[in-house]
Amino acid sequence: AVDKFGNYSEVKEFILAVDSEYPVIGQSKFVQNEVTENIAANAIFKKNTNNGFTLSGSVTDSVKLENVTVSGSVDGADAVDFLNITVPEANKNSYTWEKAFVTGSENSSAENYLKDGTWTITLSVKDGSLHESKKNFTLIIDTTAPVVSITNTDEYINSSANKFTGTAEDDSGAV
Repeated sequence: AVDKFGNYSEVKEFILAVDSEYPVIGQSKFVQNEVTENIAANAIFKKNTNNGFTLSGSVTDSVKLENVTVSGSVDGADAVDFLNITVPEANKNSYTWEKAFVTGSENSSAENYLKDGTWTITLSVKDGSLHESKKNFTLIIDTTAPVVSITNTDEYINSSANKFTGTAEDDSGAV
Protein backbone atom coordinates (compact mmCIF):
# COMPACT_ATOMS: atom_id res chain seq x y z
CA ALA A 1 0.00 0.00 0.00
CA VAL A 2 1.19 3.54 -0.79
CA ASP A 3 -0.05 6.70 0.93
CA LYS A 4 -0.32 10.16 -0.75
CA PHE A 5 3.27 10.99 0.27
CA GLY A 6 4.67 7.91 -1.46
CA ASN A 7 5.30 5.92 1.71
CA TYR A 8 5.07 2.24 1.03
CA SER A 9 4.13 -0.56 3.41
CA GLU A 10 3.83 -4.24 2.79
CA VAL A 11 0.33 -5.73 2.72
CA LYS A 12 -0.20 -8.11 5.62
CA GLU A 13 -2.96 -10.61 6.11
CA PHE A 14 -4.33 -11.80 9.41
CA ILE A 15 -7.23 -13.86 10.63
CA LEU A 16 -9.78 -12.23 12.87
CA ALA A 17 -11.94 -14.53 14.99
CA VAL A 18 -15.29 -13.13 16.04
CA ASP A 19 -16.43 -14.66 19.31
CA SER A 20 -19.97 -13.79 20.29
CA GLU A 21 -20.71 -16.99 22.21
CA TYR A 22 -20.13 -17.77 25.87
CA PRO A 23 -18.19 -20.86 26.97
CA VAL A 24 -20.30 -23.91 27.77
CA ILE A 25 -20.10 -25.65 31.13
CA GLY A 26 -20.68 -29.35 30.56
CA GLN A 27 -21.73 -31.96 33.08
CA SER A 28 -20.11 -31.62 36.50
CA LYS A 29 -19.72 -34.68 38.70
CA PHE A 30 -19.42 -35.63 42.38
CA VAL A 31 -17.44 -38.86 42.89
CA GLN A 32 -17.18 -40.70 46.21
CA ASN A 33 -16.28 -44.34 46.84
CA GLU A 34 -16.35 -45.05 43.08
CA VAL A 35 -19.96 -43.80 42.83
CA THR A 36 -20.51 -40.92 40.40
CA GLU A 37 -23.42 -38.47 40.60
CA ASN A 38 -24.13 -35.71 38.09
CA ILE A 39 -24.43 -32.21 39.51
CA ALA A 40 -27.18 -29.99 38.12
CA ALA A 41 -26.90 -26.20 38.35
CA ASN A 42 -28.14 -24.92 41.72
CA ALA A 43 -28.31 -28.50 43.08
CA ILE A 44 -28.03 -29.19 46.79
CA PHE A 45 -25.88 -32.17 47.82
CA LYS A 46 -25.87 -33.37 51.41
CA LYS A 47 -23.12 -35.92 51.85
CA ASN A 48 -21.43 -37.88 54.59
CA THR A 49 -18.00 -37.21 53.19
CA ASN A 50 -15.76 -38.95 55.72
CA ASN A 51 -13.74 -40.54 52.93
CA GLY A 52 -13.31 -37.38 50.89
CA PHE A 53 -14.59 -36.89 47.37
CA THR A 54 -13.72 -35.55 43.91
CA LEU A 55 -15.43 -32.86 41.86
CA SER A 56 -14.90 -32.87 38.10
CA GLY A 57 -16.39 -31.55 34.90
CA SER A 58 -15.84 -30.33 31.38
CA VAL A 59 -15.98 -26.98 29.60
CA THR A 60 -15.98 -26.08 25.90
CA ASP A 61 -15.76 -22.98 23.73
CA SER A 62 -16.08 -22.49 19.99
CA VAL A 63 -13.00 -20.24 19.76
CA LYS A 64 -10.65 -20.42 22.76
CA LEU A 65 -10.94 -21.31 26.45
CA GLU A 66 -8.83 -19.09 28.68
CA ASN A 67 -9.34 -19.92 32.36
CA VAL A 68 -11.22 -22.39 34.61
CA THR A 69 -11.81 -21.58 38.29
CA VAL A 70 -13.52 -23.67 40.97
CA SER A 71 -14.11 -21.75 44.18
CA GLY A 72 -16.11 -22.19 47.34
CA SER A 73 -17.28 -20.45 50.46
CA VAL A 74 -18.57 -22.02 53.63
CA ASP A 75 -21.45 -20.63 55.69
CA GLY A 76 -21.25 -17.22 53.97
CA ALA A 77 -17.50 -16.62 54.42
CA ASP A 78 -15.32 -15.17 51.64
CA ALA A 79 -14.77 -17.49 48.67
CA VAL A 80 -11.51 -19.39 48.25
CA ASP A 81 -10.17 -20.65 44.91
CA PHE A 82 -9.69 -24.42 44.94
CA LEU A 83 -8.63 -24.62 41.33
CA ASN A 84 -7.49 -21.82 39.03
CA ILE A 85 -6.11 -23.06 35.72
CA THR A 86 -5.04 -21.26 32.58
CA VAL A 87 -6.22 -23.68 29.90
CA PRO A 88 -3.29 -25.06 27.87
CA GLU A 89 -3.21 -24.09 24.19
CA ALA A 90 -3.59 -27.77 23.24
CA ASN A 91 -6.99 -27.80 24.98
CA LYS A 92 -8.26 -24.47 23.69
CA ASN A 93 -11.71 -25.76 22.68
CA SER A 94 -12.36 -28.45 25.28
CA TYR A 95 -11.00 -28.99 28.79
CA THR A 96 -11.74 -31.47 31.59
CA TRP A 97 -10.99 -30.45 35.17
CA GLU A 98 -10.83 -32.46 38.39
CA LYS A 99 -10.15 -31.68 42.05
CA ALA A 100 -9.98 -34.10 45.00
CA PHE A 101 -10.98 -32.97 48.50
CA VAL A 102 -10.54 -34.42 51.98
CA THR A 103 -12.83 -33.93 54.97
CA GLY A 104 -12.83 -34.81 58.68
CA SER A 105 -10.93 -32.99 61.41
CA GLU A 106 -7.94 -35.33 61.09
CA ASN A 107 -7.29 -33.78 57.65
CA SER A 108 -7.70 -30.14 58.67
CA SER A 109 -4.11 -29.22 57.79
CA ALA A 110 -4.37 -30.56 54.22
CA GLU A 111 -4.36 -28.05 51.35
CA ASN A 112 -7.54 -29.58 49.90
CA TYR A 113 -9.44 -29.86 53.22
CA LEU A 114 -13.11 -28.80 53.44
CA LYS A 115 -14.58 -28.40 56.90
CA ASP A 116 -18.13 -29.30 57.90
CA GLY A 117 -20.70 -26.76 56.84
CA THR A 118 -22.80 -25.52 53.94
CA TRP A 119 -20.51 -24.79 50.99
CA THR A 120 -21.45 -22.75 47.94
CA ILE A 121 -19.32 -24.10 45.09
CA THR A 122 -18.89 -21.96 41.96
CA LEU A 123 -17.44 -23.13 38.64
CA SER A 124 -16.41 -20.24 36.42
CA VAL A 125 -14.96 -20.44 32.90
CA LYS A 126 -13.71 -17.56 30.71
CA ASP A 127 -12.93 -17.63 27.03
CA GLY A 128 -10.37 -15.59 25.07
CA SER A 129 -12.92 -12.78 24.60
CA LEU A 130 -13.46 -12.68 28.37
CA HIS A 131 -17.00 -14.03 28.14
CA GLU A 132 -17.70 -15.78 31.44
CA SER A 133 -20.09 -18.61 32.29
CA LYS A 134 -20.81 -19.74 35.87
CA LYS A 135 -22.49 -22.67 37.57
CA ASN A 136 -23.26 -22.82 41.30
CA PHE A 137 -24.32 -25.63 43.58
CA THR A 138 -24.52 -26.22 47.32
CA LEU A 139 -22.61 -28.97 49.09
CA ILE A 140 -23.42 -29.69 52.73
CA ILE A 141 -20.53 -31.50 54.40
CA ASP A 142 -21.38 -33.37 57.58
CA THR A 143 -18.73 -35.70 59.00
CA THR A 144 -20.02 -35.62 62.59
CA ALA A 145 -22.16 -38.54 63.73
CA PRO A 146 -25.38 -37.69 65.61
CA VAL A 147 -25.36 -38.07 69.38
CA VAL A 148 -27.77 -40.75 70.59
CA SER A 149 -28.63 -41.30 74.23
CA ILE A 150 -30.99 -43.86 75.78
CA THR A 151 -32.57 -43.25 79.14
CA ASN A 152 -34.00 -46.07 81.25
CA THR A 153 -35.07 -45.72 84.85
CA ASP A 154 -34.18 -49.33 85.75
CA GLU A 155 -30.55 -50.30 86.11
CA TYR A 156 -31.22 -53.97 85.30
CA ILE A 157 -33.78 -55.39 82.94
CA ASN A 158 -35.45 -58.75 83.49
CA SER A 159 -38.60 -58.51 81.42
CA SER A 160 -39.77 -58.90 77.84
CA ALA A 161 -41.84 -55.68 78.02
CA ASN A 162 -39.51 -52.73 78.57
CA LYS A 163 -39.88 -49.11 77.68
CA PHE A 164 -36.89 -47.06 76.61
CA THR A 165 -36.77 -43.35 75.95
CA GLY A 166 -34.02 -41.41 74.30
CA THR A 167 -32.91 -38.48 72.21
CA ALA A 168 -30.91 -37.97 69.05
CA GLU A 169 -29.14 -34.71 68.18
CA ASP A 170 -27.14 -33.63 65.16
CA ASP A 171 -25.47 -30.27 64.59
CA SER A 172 -26.75 -30.21 61.02
CA GLY A 173 -30.37 -30.57 62.19
CA ALA A 174 -30.91 -33.58 59.94
CA VAL A 175 -32.01 -36.13 62.55
